[in-house]
Amino acid sequence: MLLVLPQTDWRQLLRQARRSPSVFAIILFLLTALSVLWSGGVAQEKLNGVGAVAKLAVIPVLILHVSRRGHLAHEALRVFLVSTTALMVLSWVSLMISIPKTALLSMLAPGVPVKDWISQTNFFLIAAFAAAHLACDACTRNHHIRVAGYAGLVAAFIANLMFIHPSRTGLLIIPVLVLLFMVQRIGVRRGTLIGLATSILACLLLWQTSERIRERVESAITEVHRYSANGEATSAGYRLEWYRQTSGLVAHSPIIGYGAGGVRAAMEGMVKAGTLDEKFVTSNPHNQALLTAMQTGLIGVGLLMAMWLSHTIALAGSSLAARIGLAIVIQNIAGGFFNSHLADFTQGWMYVIGVGVTIAAARSQASITANG
Repeated sequence: MLLVLPQTDWRQLLRQARRSPSVFAIILFLLTALSVLWSGGVAQEKLNGVGAVAKLAVIPVLILHVSRRGHLAHEALRVFLVSTTALMVLSWVSLMISIPKTALLSMLAPGVPVKDWISQTNFFLIAAFAAAHLACDACTRNHHIRVAGYAGLVAAFIANLMFIHPSRTGLLIIPVLVLLFMVQRIGVRRGTLIGLATSILACLLLWQTSERIRERVESAITEVHRYSANGEATSAGYRLEWYRQTSGLVAHSPIIGYGAGGVRAAMEGMVKAGTLDEKFVTSNPHNQALLTAMQTGLIGVGLLMAMWLSHTIALAGSSLAARIGLAIVIQNIAGGFFNSHLADFTQGWMYVIGVGVTIAAARSQASITANG
């Protein structure tokens, strides 16, 4: 930003900020910042609440900057594929041999050398999706070596997801992206039918061939049962309780919510009233719509939905950038049922950078096509 903003034409930036792919994101950020005024959270919680969505204000800057430098989008795609491929290779290597922990390599789980398996799964899914489209494009041009290379990348990413450490949210997103891919390549009607059939077959294949996937799915069912039967503290059980409690809190303040960083304060109020066990207090209910509703009410949820819709419309084209960008949006929406990825650092910036770059690239491509 320090490098980009001094080169930015502020009048063009303001015009870009008023357009639909940017305006709802900016208003949501401004509303969250304003909601500090009625938040009951402590200063640090308020700052965290505002900071979590501040990144959305970068979207118009990215769109404007990349639109003026069309080559950046292609460079970004190359760098993304190279970096995710390098991470995938390191993931396999770290699983096979013992690599000591360093400042860069956290090794939180076998085969997850950096960050966490949720981030790794989501990055690998988008990389596999992009490589699949590149393979199809190469096939139409009869570039057989490239087809084999990109197909090999797809297989390697999927194999990593199957056998190393898939996230449960990522497993639910796989059939969604398969369906989206089929619709993008062969049309809505045929793509939906073939995509559904392919998704079912893919799920059956993954279930039969990957013990790791079976463990992840069965553990979720077991966790829910243990929580429901014995009140045992489990990850899935906690999520169910957070959904139930925050839904009730939203019903008590549906319009403007509890302000930025007010989630924990609102739940602590329930603890004091004796209606909630202290162990369930959290600042993140792990659901994007519920987190937004808790902070800025149904007004904020409406802005969130409008932002997603505007990005979906902006990326409805047939260029490679538009197809990849739409996958990022759909992944974020689907993942939002079980996580609040926009508020997370890595996932949130993945969305902001991915959407900003691909919208700019899709517009540039559309302009080139329109001008012949």
